[in-house]
Amino acid sequence: MRKLGFFVLFFGFFWLAMDQIDTLVTSNSWPLVTENLDALSKTRPACNSTQACYSAEEIEKYTHKVIRSAYEDKPLYIIPGAFMLFGGILLALSSRKMKSNVIAKEMAGGNRG
Repeated sequence: MRKLGFFVLFFGFFWLAMDQIDTLVTSNSWPLVTENLDALSKTRPACNSTQACYSAEEIEKYTHKVIRSAYEDKPLYIIPGAFMLFGGILLALSSRKMKSNVIAKEMAGGNRG
């Protein structure tokens, strides 16, 4: 049971670490922003020669779209955290055989000289 506890604990930690590394290495935030900015620039022609005109509703719509996409793209940390918690509980509840045998011998008077 102790080996299972260690395995589950390390599995959860490994999963969490890989999710974090994947998030750092392949951040999908920038493509989301540029994709929506491109869509926004195609929807409205320029008002004058230097600036394009957008309504507050258009800006709000694309901002919420980017935020929602970024939120949905983040990894879910509750599952590997649950694995780590379960592994820790298994380790806490499992007894260490070597220590319990030594204590049992001392209580029985096995080390009297």
